Amino acid sequence: MALKRLPFHSLVNSAPWSTLLPELSADTIDSLLPLAPALDLNEDDFYMNLIDSMLKKWKASDATAVEFGANRPSSATAAFELAMSKTATHFNSVQQLIRCFKDPEAAISTIKHVADEFPCGPDRVAALKMGIKLLYKWGQFIKRMAEPERSQMMTKAEAIYAHFEKSHTDATVEIELRCNGLEKHLLLFIEAQSTESTIRALAAVFEDECDKSETESLPDADEADEAAGSVPKGKLHETLRNLAKIYDISLESLMQKLLEGYLESPVHLSQAACGPGLPSAGYQISLRQPDSREAVLRRRIICILRAYPASDSVRSLLGFAYAPKGGISCLCRARALEILFSLASDQDIAQLQQPDDVHKYFQALLYMADFEYVGIPQSTSDFLECQKAALARSIWVDYHEDPRAVQLICNMCLDFGVDDRDLILQILPRLLAAGLYQYTVGVLDTISTMACYSAHIKQLPELWSRAISGLLVHMAAAFKDGASDREKQNWVETALAALGSCLRSAFLPDIDAARIMQALFKEHSVACTDACSSSSARAAAAQQLACLTFDVLPYSQAAQDALLDHLDAMPASDMHCLIMRLLDFAECALNIASPDIFVDWTASRSLSLVFDKVDDMGTHEQVLLNPPLGRAVHAFVHNRIRHDKLQMAVQACLNKDKHQLAMQLVSRYYQTRTTATLVDDAKRAGVKTEAMEMSSLDTTGDYTTSAFSADTPTGTQDVSYSARRFVKGLSEQNLLDIYLKSRTTAAQVREIH
Repeated sequence: MALKRLPFHSLVNSAPWSTLLPELSADTIDSLLPLAPALDLNEDDFYMNLIDSMLKKWKASDATAVEFGANRPSSATAAFELAMSKTATHFNSVQQLIRCFKDPEAAISTIKHVADEFPCGPDRVAALKMGIKLLYKWGQFIKRMAEPERSQMMTKAEAIYAHFEKSHTDATVEIELRCNGLEKHLLLFIEAQSTESTIRALAAVFEDECDKSETESLPDADEADEAAGSVPKGKLHETLRNLAKIYDISLESLMQKLLEGYLESPVHLSQAACGPGLPSAGYQISLRQPDSREAVLRRRIICILRAYPASDSVRSLLGFAYAPKGGISCLCRARALEILFSLASDQDIAQLQQPDDVHKYFQALLYMADFEYVGIPQSTSDFLECQKAALARSIWVDYHEDPRAVQLICNMCLDFGVDDRDLILQILPRLLAAGLYQYTVGVLDTISTMACYSAHIKQLPELWSRAISGLLVHMAAAFKDGASDREKQNWVETALAALGSCLRSAFLPDIDAARIMQALFKEHSVACTDACSSSSARAAAAQQLACLTFDVLPYSQAAQDALLDHLDAMPASDMHCLIMRLLDFAECALNIASPDIFVDWTASRSLSLVFDKVDDMGTHEQVLLNPPLGRAVHAFVHNRIRHDKLQMAVQACLNKDKHQLAMQLVSRYYQTRTTATLVDDAKRAGVKTEAMEMSSLDTTGDYTTSAFSADTPTGTQDVSYSARRFVKGLSEQNLLDIYLKSRTTAAQVREIH
């Protein structure tokens, strides 16, 4: 049985287990058990010690596999793989040994130890299930005991049973969470001490996963959710249903309760949507801000409703919007209908209500919220039935001094096609006087598409210039240092949208870009003299918006003169910062989905003027070589080559004895031109390309302009074979000489003419 003879004295007299444990295994236990009576040992102790040694062996083996394995998995990965496994690999070996115990209490104590030692997975769950079964049998045995021993043992058994039940629930929940990447919520369930706290944990998981996603009800929302690191909405409901089942909680009841709470929750207008604007506009602005409380609430409602058939969602939302009970605000009802329109088609709605009536009711609810905000008494039924033109005129008579009422009247004129040009012409200046620039730009954008207004109001170009100027100056004044990436992107998007409205306007040729730029430069000057901590950000924003206006709106000499005057007064040390801001703006604009307009920095007129100023002042090193290095230099070289204005930069390099850099610039210039262009420059420089022999060229350099071969550039079909041979043999020094001589000759010709 043993590899060598067992020591008799130590086995009998002192420490039998120190001798027996090394020999104890699943193969030897049956042979060692007969020693129990002779050594006065409990047979169950043999099984306990064997199980304990097996657990230690498995634990050491698993640790070694993680530590020294070829593909060392992280603890999170290993936990996920264990949770996903279906088979209790280790517990099956222990199970047979536990069944051999004679003392049920010892068996239960051992299985509790086994469950605690196993990591969360099928082995632990199987151990806990067996422990619960053994406890049930032990309970039957305890019932046959006499008092008071029965009560004492029953109390102990009930405590152990509660522990096993809680451990089994926790293990099952942990597996479910890990399988779906939700293990960060585990502590919520482990600490839950009641049904109410468990319901709160389920609600917290639902809300947290909904809040991660901005996909709402798009057809491919689940795929987008997975890419964003959140649980797809369909799988989220399945996971929640499995968790609720573990705790014997009705998920449908929980979701219905959450839905009712969300729908009745007061509409929250974000800080950016507050101010002189109306609640209806503030509500819609909040929805366009993904991080706003209202947008988050909307996603949660949609996530709940997506788990049910469309007919049930339609019935639920219509029932809430038309509910006769009081205490529900107009915006809450409008929220339900707005979600209804995003989830259901008109055909779905028509099963219960006329879609046109529902849309009119939705519009009326928004107006009711505005009427209540302004303080004008009005009922939904009266508003639906009244003549909107007469109502707008009557409100104007009594409330034309209130900017909120003026905005409300303007909405009615546009929404219901009120043909009253005189009223509109009185409304627009009051909106501008109230500082509602962004709203006014939207109104003008809408008016441009309405023939009844645009063809008859001659003052519209002037109003356009005032509105755009006021909006951009307001944006510059509101810009602050330390803005988040989201805030910067919203700022860029608002600026592009405002100027995009100008491009869509029929009055675009009459919009005064120079006037807008002058207002922004004035704001820049005011900010520069202001001692406020945010003044530098205001000044930079005003300058940036002025350049954007010059780039986007149609070119005018007055606008160019305004920018040149500003650049003339600008220190050379500030030029680099301006260049970097313009490049940063362009980079930020790239992240905006489907912007109305976007001017790439490579085609920026303002950057070209800035670079012209750098050339004129000869401050290339001072402006372009400030940190961070690279971007400004790249933009400058690209712009100078694109507009054929490289000569000043090349001459500056030569003046600084940077001959190699000058040659590289010229070589790069000719790489963007055709072979015919180079041949023409060579002729202008006095080089006879047709007759020159290749041996007369300077070919000692290591550079050969392969870009000028007959095959690669365009336009080579008009160049003779000998000219192409001439081009292929040019060195960088040849190219530099040709470039400088041809430019000198061209300048002399221009002076003569």
